[in-house]
Amino acid sequence: MITDGYGVARLYKPIAQFDLKDGIKGFDPVGFHGVQFYLGDDTGIVHSWTDTSVVNGQRYFYAVTAYDFGFPAAEIAPSETPISIDVDLRGNIRTGTNVAVVRPSAEAAGYLPPEVEIFEHISGSATGKIMIKIIDPSTIQNSHIYEISFEDTLITDEKTDTLTTKNFSVLDVTDNIMKIEKSTLLNIGDEVPVFDGIQLTLQNEETVTLDELKSGWHRGEVFPFTFSPVTFIGVKGEKRPNDYQVIIGEPGISASKDTSIGFYPLSSKDVNFKVINMLENKEVQFAFAELDGNDGKFTVDPTDAKNTDIIMLLEENSDGKLVYTWQIFMNLKPNGENPQSGDTLNIFLKKPFLLYDLYRFQMKGASLSKELARKEMDDIRVVPNPYIATVSWEPKNTYRSGRGPREIHFINLPQKCTIRIYNVNGTLVDRLEHESTFENGTEIWDVLSKENLDISYGIYIYHIDAPDIGQKTGTFAVIK
Repeated sequence: MITDGYGVARLYKPIAQFDLKDGIKGFDPVGFHGVQFYLGDDTGIVHSWTDTSVVNGQRYFYAVTAYDFGFPAAEIAPSETPISIDVDLRGNIRTGTNVAVVRPSAEAAGYLPPEVEIFEHISGSATGKIMIKIIDPSTIQNSHIYEISFEDTLITDEKTDTLTTKNFSVLDVTDNIMKIEKSTLLNIGDEVPVFDGIQLTLQNEETVTLDELKSGWHRGEVFPFTFSPVTFIGVKGEKRPNDYQVIIGEPGISASKDTSIGFYPLSSKDVNFKVINMLENKEVQFAFAELDGNDGKFTVDPTDAKNTDIIMLLEENSDGKLVYTWQIFMNLKPNGENPQSGDTLNIFLKKPFLLYDLYRFQMKGASLSKELARKEMDDIRVVPNPYIATVSWEPKNTYRSGRGPREIHFINLPQKCTIRIYNVNGTLVDRLEHESTFENGTEIWDVLSKENLDISYGIYIYHIDAPDIGQKTGTFAVIK
């Protein structure tokens, strides 16, 4: 609790705080009773948070509150959602809708967490990344198949044509239910809504551009290349999202297209190279502007970089018509040389998610492995051991004096087992039938006998029998 200037508890200290990025942050200027409300640090709103400081078996209360920033002009301080937690005389807990009660525990023995079982890029060639994070393991839909699809758009202005991603959708193919429809949350930092216990994060490419790190001649001695959309008077090449390979051979290995660009004729000629669309594994047609010589070889004048041959790719549009896309030419560098027969140039592009990109993934829900559970039987523990009068996780007495209900925890149990507790004379004190979810490997004993009587101090023996898995025997002590 945070006290005011008079020492009276007024505010709770948050364990995590997130606020809108709106420029309103720091301490509010109004305050009340000598204390000021902290408005945050413009962190941005998030919708999931993990507490990594909890202790298994301890009960925790979490409250999520909203707050405003008041109205400083009228001397009105910020206000916050109230927190309501009440415990009646019988120990029943009533909370407000913004309060959750959580008691963490270790998973059952043999627990295998959920995972992405299959992830495939079915079609398309996007180079962006898709990350899948499991938020709530208990709600993962086992064996469900999902598809991620995209829409793209051609953004046109006076300066550029850029093929970009418009939105994405997620379809649960198994149930034929659309989980996310036309979301524009396409980049790192965007918070995609959680569905079926999972959350996607997309890392998209901004536009179709050359991947300079992956592209290049296989020999470093060859002159460097320039790769860009075809540019000529009245002509702007389309940014096709493909990968290409230029293979150098002898003149006659291929021939350029007899065409023109603008008013400039480009006649067909035998050349010493061919261009391959690596994604479709087929040859690409091209026009060839030979500005260095007239021998059909792809070269640059070693004394004047302006005299460089230009390869201009011609690819079909949606109407089947050949249009200009990319151009390739070379630049000079010290001690460089023109490509020779046998040289290859690999051109890889960074490509955003586009209409023909389709991803498919399959989830595997949490499961239990009997083989692993058998190995983990030795991990079963009784806590606390020894049990001393009281432990921190036990509820307080709802009356004003005395202790509340007592608890001993058996942890790391298989999902289903029988626990028998004996005194040192071999008398059965109590029997517990444990059957839980995959995520809960704990059984709580109220430290009462099967006759519902207080047990005496001393040494006790427990025996755990898990069908088809195994047995475990141990001891624990109850002392004053």
